[in-house]
Amino acid sequence: MKLSVDKRYATISESCRLWRIMEGYNNWKLLTFKQRAGCDSEELYQCWEYTLQGMGCTLSETVVDGNYGAYAVDNDADNIFYVVSWDGEPWEVLQDYDVKSGNEVYPLKKGDIVCKAFWLEKMRGAKNWYVPVGEPCVVNMKQVLAKNLDMCVHGENAQLPRNLIKYVRNSAISQGAMKLSDEDYEMMKVEIERRDEINFEYEQEKRTEDSDDEVMDSNDYESDPEYA
Repeated sequence: MKLSVDKRYATISESCRLWRIMEGYNNWKLLTFKQRAGCDSEELYQCWEYTLQGMGCTLSETVVDGNYGAYAVDNDADNIFYVVSWDGEPWEVLQDYDVKSGNEVYPLKKGDIVCKAFWLEKMRGAKNWYVPVGEPCVVNMKQVLAKNLDMCVHGENAQLPRNLIKYVRNSAISQGAMKLSDEDYEMMKVEIERRDEINFEYEQEKRTEDSDDEVMDSNDYESDPEYA
């Protein structure tokens, strides 16, 4: 296990003492999602899509109502991810449609796993501190970086910066300000870099393919057939 990943799986695993028991199933291979010459673009896109859906499905199995998670964003100059509190359990989308939340429209595709949540607002002048804002959203689980974050409320274990303006600090405390751990923040940065290798932007390109999809307001997603 001390070898790097590329060296660890560079040769056939017949030397493994479990080789006969596993009947070859432990012959791991390293795969790449990078496009090469002669590659079928559509097949590559489908591979990215299936990979993201699989990751979302795995994450959805351990989402806990009321816990905190984070999902990647690429259209916000000030944030690389948003933090949310989960509201209920994830469910599978049975048909393609768009969800409208505020001024934003989020496309959901058949087979996607999604979950209701509430956004937390990132505080200015206080690194990794957030306050609940109570604004609802629908999160596509394939965008999720972490499903159960370690958020610490202001108190003995986490203190808001003393240099904050007094009324801002007091207001944040009264709203239940919480700090994201430095470990979780660094972990999500690494995960975002990993997602970039799967060409996460592919999802954005697909949004313009069908302009006739139904648009639903985020407050009306209970009417979705799979949510009933």
